[in-house]
Amino acid sequence: MSKKMKLKGLYFIVGLCILLGGLGYFLIDNSSTATNAPIETEAATPAPTMISATPTLSPTPATPTPLPTTISNISVKTSKTQQYGKYELGFDLSTTYTNPFDPEEVNVEAAITTPSGQTEIMPGFFNSKATAKWAVRYSPMELGKYSVILKVTDNGGTIQSTSQSFTVEPPTDPLNRGFMTTKGNRFSDSYGAQLTLLGSNYAWSKPEEILKSMPEYKAAKMNIMRVWFNVWWGNYAPEWGPITTKQNDIEMVYEGVGKYQQDNMERFDKLMETAEANDVYIMLTMNSFGDFYYDWPQNAYNKANGGPASWIENNTDFWTDPTAIAYQKKLLRYVFARWGYSRSLGILEYWNESDNRVDVGEDPAVRTAWHETLDTYWKSLDFYHRPTTTSFAWRDHIEFNKVTWEKLTTLDAVNIHYYLNEDNAADTWEAELKRMLQAYGNRPAFIGESGRTPSDNSSDPMTINYYHDSLWVPLFRAGAAGANLPWIMDEGYEGQSGFNVPVEIKAFYTTLANFIQPEEKLLIDMPFIDYGMQEQSIKAGAYQSKDRVLLWLNDTLAPFKETDPRSVSNLTIAIPNLSTAAYNIEYYDTLTGAKLKTTHASTKNGILTLKNIPSFKRDIAVKVYLSK
Repeated sequence: MSKKMKLKGLYFIVGLCILLGGLGYFLIDNSSTATNAPIETEAATPAPTMISATPTLSPTPATPTPLPTTISNISVKTSKTQQYGKYELGFDLSTTYTNPFDPEEVNVEAAITTPSGQTEIMPGFFNSKATAKWAVRYSPMELGKYSVILKVTDNGGTIQSTSQSFTVEPPTDPLNRGFMTTKGNRFSDSYGAQLTLLGSNYAWSKPEEILKSMPEYKAAKMNIMRVWFNVWWGNYAPEWGPITTKQNDIEMVYEGVGKYQQDNMERFDKLMETAEANDVYIMLTMNSFGDFYYDWPQNAYNKANGGPASWIENNTDFWTDPTAIAYQKKLLRYVFARWGYSRSLGILEYWNESDNRVDVGEDPAVRTAWHETLDTYWKSLDFYHRPTTTSFAWRDHIEFNKVTWEKLTTLDAVNIHYYLNEDNAADTWEAELKRMLQAYGNRPAFIGESGRTPSDNSSDPMTINYYHDSLWVPLFRAGAAGANLPWIMDEGYEGQSGFNVPVEIKAFYTTLANFIQPEEKLLIDMPFIDYGMQEQSIKAGAYQSKDRVLLWLNDTLAPFKETDPRSVSNLTIAIPNLSTAAYNIEYYDTLTGAKLKTTHASTKNGILTLKNIPSFKRDIAVKVYLSK
């Protein structure tokens, strides 16, 4: 073997050792290194291609367990708490939610223990406009010391706060009557007195208009407004679109179903606060047929907008779709969480005219099941027990042979809509209200929309008569729970909506209120008695106990279209079933409220005979009570 060959062999052995040494280092180093540095070798050397250099893959990290939500910045937002007033806690949560309005994503509640030991659960709500983004609002019904514990449940689990406490003082507002509820076929307040409805519709308007009108209603001793919540052309709706719109010169950005427009919710806060300050109750109408018939293209429940429902005239699955029903429940929960505290949330009305353009054939079962489901849910929340109702356009009166209220047994009050321009308007109101009271159970009944036309002119003398009669006839010829609620008068006057009752009509409310409101503590237990037709075609209706009578005498020959009625004189009325005693008898002008005359008489065999009744045109009101 030549020297040259020996050298080549030596070079080969040395190179092979170097290669094997490097390979050993590679194998050892790879056991602890996820990524390898490249190994330099000769291109012709095949050895490295025989060894896999694929790094060992680490396991996919598990989804981290969410950190528990924490509650911070708890603060009391109300300076002092009075009975039937507002107590508010503000606070923050450490977790940000995709939809903070969805209680399935985050459920916030306050467990409130009352002085008597009862526990009341008040849902919390998200308010993006506030400094503290979460709040609980509550109205105490007892005097004394309360405790509150906040509880939050989300996908991180359930946490609760330490206990907070507050003390409740008596109310300082003498007109604070607490919450509206029912007793038999009457509305009542938290003190057990009758609460006679005296008000109007105020379905929509510029926000400043309705706020400005509330002190006027208080001054007139009116006590209720019917407000539509979700109307497209208003400024209080919670959910539309997604869409941006401008109504009443106010731009609103809606984000679709289940996401509540926070500017509108803040405006509704102001409406409720103003109503409380003026002792006005709100009849809150949640849905209206117009949300479908007029405004379906932008309706948040429209499938085209990402909602769950479809609609064509008189055919919609809104009533039955489980997702749509779930969204309605969540909206009710938000309403209760944000405004359930307010004594001014008087009546909850689920629908404006639930048979109008949204009915499903002739079968009422679908509509009935929807109302029962939603009403049962609302009642599971509302420990204040405010009354609930709904309304129809025509099936419950013009087509009263149709099944409507008979099946809606969970609802607390019955109301109908009636537009009537015939001479016999008073007779029709009387007949319809009596039928409602007889056919639909022992529930308050009233006419929730009323008018000669959908837009009346208050300068017409016949209209003046019409609205005067619409206050007295329901109460004293039928035993209704309140006066008719008028719709629109003088639409467009000075740029207004027409819902604010004209001053001439407000005067009629004041006269009736002065006659009936001082009696309401006793009136709640005074049965209505229809004394029917008396001499000279006079109808007599009364609320009567053993020793007290509120009586109205109405000339049936003077319908509202009669602008030059006759004078009724030399009338005598006998009132039976009174205790043997001497009585004071007062006569009142129902237009001016003036006391016309005071006389005295005694019963004979339980009958009090009213003689020498002052002459009157159209009507006269009478109070009878024990002489001191």
